[in-house]
Amino acid sequence: METRLEQKLLVGHAAGGAKLHVEPSAQTAQHHGQQQDGTHQRHQADPTGASRRELLVGTEPAKNKQGRGQQRHGQGKDKYERNQIGQRFEHRQERGLPVDEQLDDLLEQVRLDVDAYLDNYQFAKANEELYHFAWNEFCDWYLEIAKVQIPREGTSAQGENTQKVLGHVLDALLRLLHPAMPFVTEVLWQALTDRTSIVVASWPTAADTNGGVAVDADAARRIGDVEKLVTEVRRFRADQGVKPSQKVPARLDFVACDLQDLEDSVRSLVRIEQPEDDFAASASLEIRLSQATITVELDTSGTVDVAAERKRLEKDLANAQKELETTAKKLGNEAFLSKAPDAVVDKIRGRAQIAQEEVERINKRLEELA
Repeated sequence: METRLEQKLLVGHAAGGAKLHVEPSAQTAQHHGQQQDGTHQRHQADPTGASRRELLVGTEPAKNKQGRGQQRHGQGKDKYERNQIGQRFEHRQERGLPVDEQLDDLLEQVRLDVDAYLDNYQFAKANEELYHFAWNEFCDWYLEIAKVQIPREGTSAQGENTQKVLGHVLDALLRLLHPAMPFVTEVLWQALTDRTSIVVASWPTAADTNGGVAVDADAARRIGDVEKLVTEVRRFRADQGVKPSQKVPARLDFVACDLQDLEDSVRSLVRIEQPEDDFAASASLEIRLSQATITVELDTSGTVDVAAERKRLEKDLANAQKELETTAKKLGNEAFLSKAPDAVVDKIRGRAQIAQEEVERINKRLEELA
């Protein structure tokens, strides 16, 4: 069973992408009391609710209180909810790729954590949890992978499943964010679901996430490997002076690291292409993943402006050497060491170590360019 939001995503994609022109409705304003007691202008000053979220993040955890959470968590699932779970997640075994399953599992863990934090009046922790999931997991990783899984032309079973996941995760995420950011979530939810108001929508349950099934540890492991692989290759590309938008040919063994079904997603995320028959690697790096240590070979010849890259590296080297000199002076000052707290001294030693590593790395890169 598809939610209204999932259906709109599917229809919008089939029509070439829906364009939404969203304006707050009078009904939305009435729900939030914007027109009562002269508060309308105050709400307009912060239409996204960002200030409200910042205030909540800055709150101190209050004393643990009981009652509200016991009532919510003590309610059993009725027959209708169990049927919803079964219908919603029939496609879970059909997807094949672990990305969608991992996002559902992460959302369920976030939902449980947020419920627990709210029950204990720990509003700051609840909002931080939602912020990191929305930004780091949903926007930073999943949306980028979804672009690969959804075909640009035509349709596919995988693409439709990905759109369904996008729909129900965004639906649940907006409802979880609503107490902290009521106005922007209200406008978005109404526009995407065609329903009256998010105010009267039910609070998310397991039926809105992974259906309450056991976490897929294998999917979590593989997605963790994808994130590490992408992060390391991106860092290496930057060190080599390759522009983020520049595609370069690369060779690596996706079978050895058990990521063969995610090859297209990985190549898209790190901007690497399939190597040709005459491929010749000009740079390589080793990355240790859960199943194997793999070697990524890249051909960066012709993609780097050597003169510009040398100028950039020399500037970075000067900054690193200055940092190393500054920290060395402080660590060599006995009067400073005798008075400064241990935590401060340890922090400076850490800065000195990082600076030393940067000097060595940049000098090595400059030698390679020469």
